[in-house]
Formats: sequence, C-alpha cells, structure tokens
Amino acid sequence: MEIEHKFRLPRQGMLTLRKKMNEIWWKAPLSYQRDTYFLPAEPGYIYRLRGLTPEKGPAKVELTAKTYGGDPEVREEITLPLVNVPGLGGTVEKFMKTMILLWSGTIEKTVNTWRVDDCEVAVYSCYATVDGSDGPWSYFVEVEYMGHAQTAQEQEEARAALAAVEEKLGLAGHEREKRSLFDLLLSGHMQTTLRSSEAP
Repeated sequence: MEIEHKFRLPRQGMLTLRKKMNEIWWKAPLSYQRDTYFLPAEPGYIYRLRGLTPEKGPAKVELTAKTYGGDPEVREEITLPLVNVPGLGGTVEKFMKTMILLWSGTIEKTVNTWRVDDCEVAVYSCYATVDGSDGPWSYFVEVEYMGHAQTAQEQEEARAALAAVEEKLGLAGHEREKRSLFDLLLSGHMQTTLRSSEAP
C-alpha cells in the first residue's frame, strides 16, 4: 500500500518551499516526468505509463496499475519497472492503446525529491496535455511514507511519520488535497469525453 499526503501550493509557495528544502537538506536535482494515464473498460483501476528523465543518471520507464476513486491517501499500486531502451515509452503507449481503453491523457512534471526521515518529499510543477493542448501550470508538494504500511497499525505509524515531516516543512495545519493528481488535472476532460462518446 502507498500512503501519501498532497498539498496544493501557489507558485510562490512552491518556490519558497523548494528553496527551504535545498538550504536545510541538500540541493536536489531536477527530474522531468511524463505520466500518461489510460482508463480501462474494467472499473476500479487506472493505468499509468511513466517516463522519468533525471538530470543525472539513467532514464526510467514504469507501467503502474493503481486503484482509482475516493481519497488517494491510501491506495494500492502495482508497478512494473521496464528496461529502458530508445523509443520504449512510445512503444508501450502504442501497446496500451490496443487494449480496451476508454480514454487517455498526459501530465508533464518537473520534480525535486528529498528523503526526510522515513518519507520522500516531492515538490513539483505540472500541467496536463490532452488532445495536443496544454493546460495551466499547477504546483504541489507530496509527502510519501517509504516504509511498509500493510496493517492498520503500520498505516497509523505511517500517518504519524507523515505528520512529523509535514511539521518540519511548515505544512501542519494546511488543508490536505484529497483528490488525486489525475482527478485534479485530467478527470474533467475524461468525463466530458466519455459523455460525448455515449451521446446518440
């Protein structure tokens, strides 16, 4: 199980937090991330194809099935890391489109990540791309627990670890965003597309 908290920030708040993280912990390299989501005909899960290009180190490609719907604080994720070869991301995307899919859309991100205690902190800027059109920029910080969180007790310990890190970051008292990034940036277009496809 993945347990994380997400907070939406104004642009200046994102820049201030990134500067604070770089000064207190270390200067984190910037990564470029492209997430393409696919909605299958079978309900309950959504697929994500992720291409990650860090400033340093090799690029990565992952294919993930994740539970979809409701509060994303706790959700199941099944990730297949793929051996990266030239053109793999495009090949997997073409492969996915041969399946029974209802919709697809993409989120582009620039991400800085830090390890703080038992959590990973990601500060990022992102925008959605659908049908060749780019949406507005949005800014977030995510705090994800990196330990095991399968049992109820482990999940409570994870929430305590998240709260401790959020206190250090000055996020305590801020309202947590209870919608997934997909719901925030892509769900509206998806629903419009699905309604259009059902129209007589």
